[in-house]
Amino acid sequence: MFTIADICNIAVQIEKNGEETYRKASLASKNPEVAQLLATMADDERRHGEWLATITSDKPLTEEQREMEAVGRTLLQDMVKGNPFLLAENELERAKSVGEVLTRSMAFEEDTILFYQFIKEFLDEQGAARQMQTIIDEERKHVQHLELLDKTPPRSKKHPLTTLALSVCLLFLTLTSAICSEEHASAVKGQTVYVPAYSHIYHGNRESPLLLTITISIRNISPTRSMTVTAVDYYDTQGAVVKKFIAAPLVIGPLGSERFVVPQNDEAGGSGANFIVKWHSAEALSPPIIETVMIGTQNQLGVSFTSRGQAISK
Repeated sequence: MFTIADICNIAVQIEKNGEETYRKASLASKNPEVAQLLATMADDERRHGEWLATITSDKPLTEEQREMEAVGRTLLQDMVKGNPFLLAENELERAKSVGEVLTRSMAFEEDTILFYQFIKEFLDEQGAARQMQTIIDEERKHVQHLELLDKTPPRSKKHPLTTLALSVCLLFLTLTSAICSEEHASAVKGQTVYVPAYSHIYHGNRESPLLLTITISIRNISPTRSMTVTAVDYYDTQGAVVKKFIAAPLVIGPLGSERFVVPQNDEAGGSGANFIVKWHSAEALSPPIIETVMIGTQNQLGVSFTSRGQAISK
């Protein structure tokens, strides 16, 4: 399901998050001894991240696997980078002693180990589990180093799945679902897509019309392959063509998108308007996301909503 490269991407980001949090807490701490320890912890996280970044795989990837690896890398980095669940910076800043910092830091490191043990089960590349175990062993050495510095009484060896570890595991399960959905999406070389649209909707007891601006968005979700759009035709409620938006084929590159707008004062489409979008590609790829976004305001009333397209032929 995942390669060692996928795992190292998220592991490196975890270390970066840890380094950043330790660094900020060090600068904010009013206790010089605590500040120095936090700075040392930040340096350790930086070195650990640099080491993780050197781990690579010798296994050749197919074109499809390279495409999925690119998607996975983007999702992993985006989802982990913006999440503050890895370290409680404010708690580190409030720490009044070295012992408190060490206790919280060890909890973070132990949670990280639990996370790596969890995702180890999802590795499908031969030899990846062995490399993952190397990462886990390195994290354990970090914990042992912290324990040597900690002068407080030993804690219980039992370490339940904390909110931190649980959050990361749930995050990873979410990512697993997203990537699996992408992996199993039926790759096709072209489609004709029907997209509902509304140039106006009705509101109130008298069915008063509220005019809307329509934006149709066509998004190529393939990170490696281009697609060509050959038709973006706008139809009214009766099924008559109102407008053809393109006169020549339009190429949308990897992860690119195009949009077309029907202005709010254009009432021709009606409440049953729709688009027919046709596209094709030289190589099979996951179907693009094609949807309309409707938005309108009138007096104190504001409305916005979307409508997703549906393939009617391949």
